[in-house]
This record gives sequence, structure tokens and C-alpha cells, in this order.
Amino acid sequence: MPNLPATLSAWVPLSRLDLIRTEGGADHKPPLMPQEPAHDWCYYFELADLARQRGAWDEVVELGNRGFAEDHPNDASERLVFIEGYAHMGEWSRAEQLSLEALEQNPAVDRMVCHTWRRLVEQIGSDAAREGADRVGLAAGCTEDS
Repeated sequence: MPNLPATLSAWVPLSRLDLIRTEGGADHKPPLMPQEPAHDWCYYFELADLARQRGAWDEVVELGNRGFAEDHPNDASERLVFIEGYAHMGEWSRAEQLSLEALEQNPAVDRMVCHTWRRLVEQIGSDAAREGADRVGLAAGCTEDS
């Protein structure tokens, strides 16, 4: 993440996403949050990120549709989960559009966008994935190293 302080960036490799519980009922609330937070951008983003971890791409897209209709990302990198979701659901033009919006909001996310599209090509492997990656890659300046 381009805006992450160096002191925090050093700890990123230690994160263990596999330890996050992605299932929880309505009765599962963090102890410091007695009430459910407002359904603003963060609400949709966090739920979409959990859905991404489960591979529930239809849920990611549904949350994206609702979140983008009501609010907007606070950071350019918050579009990445939705780029993946829309791509996995075959909505390539929307995935490309979100990629360009992320680059416009903060050009420093170029490596993150490039990595996301490279992963999509590996996971999906379709002509549409490769064509989208090529178009976004030109806009982001993707190289073998980025």
C-alpha cells in the first residue's frame, strides 16, 4: 500500500488472513462495538472483503453495487476487492472502470492494480481476463516487476 507508513509496512508480511473468521452470526459482535456500525462505505467494504476471502464473488458484487450507489471509497486501494469481484463475475468493463478510477484517485496504487490483474489472469485465465489486464496494464504502466 503506497501510503502505509514504513514502520507499519514492515509488519505486513506477518499478517495471517487465514486466522480471520469469515463466518459469524448476528449475535457475534466485537466487545468494543455494542451497536452495529452505520451502513456507510466502510460497512460495505469490510463485508465485501470477508466475502472475497470466502470466494463469494456474487456477494462481493452485490455489496459493491450497494456501496457505490450510496457512498464512495475512502482510499483508492479499497476498489481492489471489487475489481476482483466484478472480474470473477464476468463484469469486465466494470472491473476495468474501477481500476482506472483507482489509478486516477491515487496513481501510487499502480503496483497493486497490476498485481490484482496479474492474479486475475492466473485465476481465471480467460481471453477477457488477459484483454482487460492488457488494457489496464497500459494505463497503470504495468511491467514484469510491478
